[in-house]
Amino acid sequence: MITYANEHALSYVPPVVKKKRKERKVSNDLEYTCRVCGRRFYTNEKLINHFKQIHECENMKRVNQIESARGSRRVNLVAKYATKMHKYKSASRDILSPKVGYGLADELRRAGFWVKCVPNKPDASDIGIRDHLLDMMDKKMVDCVLLISDDPNFVEVLEEAKSRCLRTVVVSDVREGVLKRTADASFSWEEVLMEKAKKEAVAVVGRWKDRDVLKTLEWTYDPERDRKYYLLSDIDSENWSDGENGDDHFLQKEDSGAWWELDS
Repeated sequence: MITYANEHALSYVPPVVKKKRKERKVSNDLEYTCRVCGRRFYTNEKLINHFKQIHECENMKRVNQIESARGSRRVNLVAKYATKMHKYKSASRDILSPKVGYGLADELRRAGFWVKCVPNKPDASDIGIRDHLLDMMDKKMVDCVLLISDDPNFVEVLEEAKSRCLRTVVVSDVREGVLKRTADASFSWEEVLMEKAKKEAVAVVGRWKDRDVLKTLEWTYDPERDRKYYLLSDIDSENWSDGENGDDHFLQKEDSGAWWELDS
């Protein structure tokens, strides 16, 4: 899965989040919590120092123990420290690595998307998505196009995909948009969150398979094909009739003489 966004979208911070961040800096509440040990701090700087001095050193000791061990002891150490190391990695990703904007790019990558940043130009992300989809279609790398968008400018992309016999699915909050009317199947975000789309996906795929079977059984009129077929049939029938008359003539010619007269 891939998503295109410009620098402004990735670095944008909602006003509500900005307000909360300002209030957090002014207030003396213990807002910063260590996700490894649960200890709380007044400022983010103290949290970072605590994390580096204690948890980062502990993690380095675990890594050194695992690297120096051999055989079954190494396997036992990996199993012993697996939970702690996973907890440390998830916490360090949020504490040590600074977030860009609201952390949208990190969340998308964590969800399995490939995030590609485009210049801050009008419709730059739309052009990037369109070109990427067309390139994938040309290389025949996809059988189904899943588009998550409310932008009606992608109608041409869906029509191009359908002209190439590809399945199209749209996820959008617009109830009766152009994209939903053009796509083979459409879902809303509410249906996705309620897992209603997951249940209906099985029925949708079943309908697609039935449609493919019916297309193979459906008769279509092709004048060129029928003309060639009937032309060959006429020629075969004429050859068969000529051969039949020729055989009768040959038999009559042989039967013209007496049966006891032999050729000398």
